[in-house]
Amino acid sequence: MLRNFKLHIAPAIWAIIAIGLISMGISFYGYWSWQTAIQKHLPLIDNIARAKVDIAEAHLWFEELMGGDETMKIEKVRTLLDKAIEDVDNAREGKSNTPGLKSLSVKNQALLSQLNQLQALIHKFGDIAEKRWQMRDTSGIGSPLDQTFDEMFEDALYNADVADEHAHLYISTELTKLKWIHGCILALWAVIISGTSSALFINSRKRRLLEASLKKLSSAVEHSPCTVIITDVKGDIEYANPKFTQLTDYTRNEVIGKNPSFLKSGKTPPETYKQLWKTITSGYEWRGEFCNKKKNGKLYWESASISPITNIKGMITHFVAVKEDVTERKQIMEALQESEEKLKSILDNTTAVVYVKDISGQYTFINRQYEKLFHVKRDEVKGKTDYDLFPKEMADAFRANDLRVLKAKAPLEFDEVAPHENGLHTYISIKFPLYDSEGAIYAVCGISSDITERKRMEETIRQMAYHDTLTSLPNRALFEDRFAVALTHAHRNNELLSVMYLDLDGFKEVNDTFGHRVGDRLLQCFAERLKRCLRDSDTIARLGGDEFAVLLPGISQVSDVAQIAGKITENVKQPMEIEGKEISVTTSIGIALFPSDGDDIVKLLKHADDAMYRAKENGKNNYRFFSDKALRLA
Repeated sequence: MLRNFKLHIAPAIWAIIAIGLISMGISFYGYWSWQTAIQKHLPLIDNIARAKVDIAEAHLWFEELMGGDETMKIEKVRTLLDKAIEDVDNAREGKSNTPGLKSLSVKNQALLSQLNQLQALIHKFGDIAEKRWQMRDTSGIGSPLDQTFDEMFEDALYNADVADEHAHLYISTELTKLKWIHGCILALWAVIISGTSSALFINSRKRRLLEASLKKLSSAVEHSPCTVIITDVKGDIEYANPKFTQLTDYTRNEVIGKNPSFLKSGKTPPETYKQLWKTITSGYEWRGEFCNKKKNGKLYWESASISPITNIKGMITHFVAVKEDVTERKQIMEALQESEEKLKSILDNTTAVVYVKDISGQYTFINRQYEKLFHVKRDEVKGKTDYDLFPKEMADAFRANDLRVLKAKAPLEFDEVAPHENGLHTYISIKFPLYDSEGAIYAVCGISSDITERKRMEETIRQMAYHDTLTSLPNRALFEDRFAVALTHAHRNNELLSVMYLDLDGFKEVNDTFGHRVGDRLLQCFAERLKRCLRDSDTIARLGGDEFAVLLPGISQVSDVAQIAGKITENVKQPMEIEGKEISVTTSIGIALFPSDGDDIVKLLKHADDAMYRAKENGKNNYRFFSDKALRLA
């Protein structure tokens, strides 16, 4: 009986076993193919995820670096971006960062194109980061370069997301094919072994790596310094990251399913929202700013980038918004603008001329008073130099003063002359260097005030202090000052020096007869005749009344003094016509010599005065030397 069983049943069992073994072989082949497909495509997902994380970390490091964190280094940003580019290369070539994992290069043209585009954007993002770092002093927060940097970061991250979506779609398609084959094998195996299933499980270690890659992306969004929300096509919120809840004070449960319009503050124009909705529903990215309101009613500003998300058919399924809190930046910019407006108002309303020139001498700023005085406009002056605006001689003087300030690296004061509609005016100019944030001089600022009238007043006061108001001749104070200088010079050079003391003969009779006005005119005419008889180097002074003094420095011989005295007496006795009246007067002159008659001012003046009285006693209209020896020499 057992023998018959073996004969009849054994072939069937063996057949079943053979079929089973074949089915098991096919099943194991299917399992191996499934595992291999996952294993070979896993580096694609892993490398794209790594690239996204590297881009996000590079952006975070750069923002911390620009924020002034000295622990951050620009080399770290460069390293992260280079690593992101390497990750994209590895994704394209199927290289794995994990030892032991086999790889498969990407053949899908659409995915290859997306990876190439992502790599190009990372290169551009790196170039913009380098440029922004190099121009960090002139391109601060809110500058066009800063905005371009943020836009390039968002473009790179967005393209990484698109590449990731393409990669998942590509892998999903490949696995779907394997699933269908494996399903047929499992069905056959189920029939053969009476419905008993043979489950194949993906290696848990490989699965954990895939999950870890996905967690990296999720963690990047969850820990992003920017708020991220995702809505459906109607605009209702499906996801909000922790930064959103931290900024707005709303919990996730409070915002899920709601339209973001509950954040409106009323400060953003309705046209902005219309343009936003029109742009994103047309499949394009929208960028702009909102003034929103927190749960506690406090207003805040956000810079937003909102983009549509499409499925494989190109249909919009969601919208994603990435927003940055720029409230502090706005406040700083507003405060800076307000400060600039106040400063501009002060500068434009001052009566002083204010201007700024760069180190090459080109104007970068002038105030309203500058425009008014020199009849120019700011736009016309900007970029020009003093040589474009003033005569060369003046421009040379202005430039020389600017260079002195740059060399001294300190404020300096100058008297400068500039053209005015009624002639040349004098300005007192205080010029000082301007420094940049690194301590380097980048410009010279000047503040100039018109002191022409003050100069005129000073000159008038000086004239009154040292000159006779009637004849405009030096008075006693100026005469004695010049006498002291000439005496010192004569001492040093062993030269002769002469002083004359003069008095008008008959002046009192003229005053009494014709009045003081004629007497004053007579004194003026007498002063003019004295000037014609003397050298430019000689000094004539009115000491008071009708008394005059003459200082003759650098005399070669005594006879020269006598000749000059004779010339004076001859000229003075000539009749003078004053107010229609012919008036004749004479002069008596006393002469003292240095060093024979004295070696100081007091002695020489006294001796000259004594000699004058002797001339009067001797009949007037003549001159006398103090010493007889000098008279003989004459």
